Amino acid sequence: PLGMTSTAWGRLRAAPDPSAPVANPVLQAGAWTTLPDYAAFLTMIAQDGVYRGRRILSARAVAAMGTIMTRGLPKVGPEGLGAQAAEYMIAHWCERPEGPRCTLESSPGYFGANPWVDRVSRLHGVLLVQDQRRRIVGAETRLRDGLIDLFA
Repeated sequence: PLGMTSTAWGRLRAAPDPSAPVANPVLQAGAWTTLPDYAAFLTMIAQDGVYRGRRILSARAVAAMGTIMTRGLPKVGPEGLGAQAAEYMIAHWCERPEGPRCTLESSPGYFGANPWVDRVSRLHGVLLVQDQRRRIVGAETRLRDGLIDLFA
């Protein structure tokens, strides 16, 4: 429904074939996509389940995805998320918790992809840097926060 025709999921070793069956979805690292495809998904999440005027997920489902699930539990955050104590939700890390909800969620990848949704400013985006996240986390966080401040 999002038109994500260049996206595949699974343990792939070569260019993905979206029509091929997937035996192991590798949830933490199995997606192959393009920026336009991922932008459609992230926009739908940021707009509480609506994309281009069409409801894809219920607002309740998106709210559930944005509910902190790990409060008070031992956890290890993604490498390079920063010094803050991150909480995990169903689909993303919460960088700025407010009670049971999250005002800034992200899903940083090990090799420099970092999608984020700021629920306060209603802005969202994807930062792509060709490097390991642990080496760029400080600069990338300042860039993202600066963009939010600039456009909010």
